[in-house]
Amino acid sequence: VNLFTELARFVAAYEVFGQGTLIVAASGNESDRPKFEIAVAPPAAVTGIVAVSALEQTPQGLRVADFATNQADLAAPGVDIVSAEAGTSGLVSMSGTSMATPHVAGVAALWAQRQMEMTGRVEHLSLLAQLVASGTREGLVADSEEDDVGTGLVQAPLT
Repeated sequence: VNLFTELARFVAAYEVFGQGTLIVAASGNESDRPKFEIAVAPPAAVTGIVAVSALEQTPQGLRVADFATNQADLAAPGVDIVSAEAGTSGLVSMSGTSMATPHVAGVAALWAQRQMEMTGRVEHLSLLAQLVASGTREGLVADSEEDDVGTGLVQAPLT
């Protein structure tokens, strides 16, 4: 895969579909904590795209996964997530920021539904702001850095 070709295609799609569309993307799995941390990878690095980091459960609480890149906007569970296994009818446990991203996308849909119920329409910038502001540091280990988890663990709107 040629990264620059893929990025050019992504930018073209973003220009056409980006207006009014909320894009949620995995931040990347290139870090190897505590040895080194890598910044968020494309396409999540693009302004206006919600970059998602992965959290794992520890006895002390949720913490950013060792593989997760930093500079995320939000975080969600991303370690040992049970999912459908490709090419089979079975299930598999997987880890990665791409396993955390569907959690955030699902919560974004709930925020969009709430906006629709309250105002009769969904406004892109308002949805983006509500989603990112929904993050909470409650339940995260005390030394969780904003650079690693963004605003924190994504939260669905209260009904």
